[in-house]
Amino acid sequence: HLFKTQHIVREQIMKLNKHRRGFNAFKKIKEKAAKEWEKWSDSDSSFDASASDASSDVVSDEYDISNSDADDKDKYEVFEEWLEDNGARFQDLEICEYDDPQAEKKGKDSNCRGVHARKSIPKATVCATIPIECLITAIMGKEECPIGKKLRNSSVHISDSVYLAIYVLWDRKNPHSFHAPYYKVMPQNLDNFPIAWSEQELAKHLEGSTVLDIIAERKQSFSREYNEICAALPEFPERCGSYDDFLWAIMQVTSRNFCLTIDGSMTNVLIPYVDMLNHKLPEETAWTFDSSRQAVTLTTLQKLPMGSQIFDSYGVKSNQRYFCNYGFSVETDNMDQNEVSIVLPKSGKHTLTVNTWSANSLFNKLRQESRSSSSKKKKGYDDAYYGSSQPESIASERKAVRFMMYTIAQRLNEFPTTLKQDRKDLKDLKKYPLYGNARNAKIQVKGEKEILYYYVSWARVALACLDAIQQEDNAGYKELLKDMQLHELPNEVQVYCNDTLGALRTTKKKKTPSSRPWESPHTDSTANSTNSFVSNSVYSDWDNESISSTYDDESISMASSYRQPKRVERSTRKQRSSRRF
Repeated sequence: HLFKTQHIVREQIMKLNKHRRGFNAFKKIKEKAAKEWEKWSDSDSSFDASASDASSDVVSDEYDISNSDADDKDKYEVFEEWLEDNGARFQDLEICEYDDPQAEKKGKDSNCRGVHARKSIPKATVCATIPIECLITAIMGKEECPIGKKLRNSSVHISDSVYLAIYVLWDRKNPHSFHAPYYKVMPQNLDNFPIAWSEQELAKHLEGSTVLDIIAERKQSFSREYNEICAALPEFPERCGSYDDFLWAIMQVTSRNFCLTIDGSMTNVLIPYVDMLNHKLPEETAWTFDSSRQAVTLTTLQKLPMGSQIFDSYGVKSNQRYFCNYGFSVETDNMDQNEVSIVLPKSGKHTLTVNTWSANSLFNKLRQESRSSSSKKKKGYDDAYYGSSQPESIASERKAVRFMMYTIAQRLNEFPTTLKQDRKDLKDLKKYPLYGNARNAKIQVKGEKEILYYYVSWARVALACLDAIQQEDNAGYKELLKDMQLHELPNEVQVYCNDTLGALRTTKKKKTPSSRPWESPHTDSTANSTNSFVSNSVYSDWDNESISSTYDDESISMASSYRQPKRVERSTRKQRSSRRF
């Protein structure tokens, strides 16, 4: 009896090892086999042949996956059978579930899975076809869902994404729902989405991050939307669910929905199976709605080797959007995917990114911020936030650049750790495991700091150029521009120093003394010798890495050197106002 039990289990192991997605079913078989062993070991060891044959038949029926009940089947197997029964085709693909230590600690199902190739797939191959009957569209939420119909006739205005979420909430309460197998493979928890984290988790992992403001705004928006719906339809909580259910559905739609044109109408849609592809750039596949097939097709854009994971592109977005909308961060040295917000006294919040538009907008706002309230305003100057406003003088541009350094130094002080420490932490895979919340948050925070250091490095180069222009050191200025090309500084920095600051070379303006910490009238102490400044410090920030990690400690001293003056007695205030910072 024991031998036959082991033999049956061994056969099932061989079958399940062919499919990585069968690991969960394999665990169930091991648990059942262990229970069977305990029963046998506790009973009398003597048994007759007929009993052995009978028990082996029972064991065979119990452990044969192909003959088991639907409850014993793996949820992905049931999901794939449902799709195939309704005309879907994806014979060259398979769903694989990965280890998720974070979920295992909490006793929850893994949220880590992906789609892999069963065999080598050539380029330009339609590897998946999902018929229209299996899709869930926002139109269904408006026209087929009774809750959606009532909301359309009410005074509540909601987006197509919310109609889609409402349909999912309403339909999944139906035990005989056509899409029930699809709902079961959706992540049942929001542990990887920062909007669902506790206040302690947010404070621990995201202190100082711009994401905290975004999460707070979203929570208020979703809560307000849910309350408006409940006010218009008091039966909504009973028929669709609580606020937690509503948040779950909203995040499922946010992270999974596609925008497709179906029969001439553009709509938000959930595409079973295709929405399980993880993100990667550049894209490896392309999806579209094929009117002739009345189905969504997934086509390969390159050859995919056997066993490799198949990726989709969620679009070129910032890490902030990936993190908030999808629950992951892209670990890359490309700063184009990062962004961070700073607050300017007059203009309010401004988002910093590495692109020309953001830089122009920032410098135009900085020029306005650093101007004295008593200075004469030029017509249209204050409103030129998004144009190509030129600096008024060397002194005014120096004020703007130093004000940027001062503002960023204050922003950096809001983080509890330095950029250097963040980079060191990410090398520790035990403390920050792959795909874990702590790691995703650390990547996000690191990216924000990299943007801040990018603009600090820009300001250092700009001050060196301004010093050369003010001293009429044409040779030194040209050498600076030449070294920028040699060190391959970002194009935005070179254009600013060559064109924007170059226009000041023929302009001679008097220095304007000021008491504000970012408006020091003297030349930067690090630029007494332009040539030595060029060779030793300015360009080192862009060598090897985007921003040198050794610059972290310097930010601390920079922040202290540009700190706001303390309040002093009235008798000494006049004398204090002329002190250099």
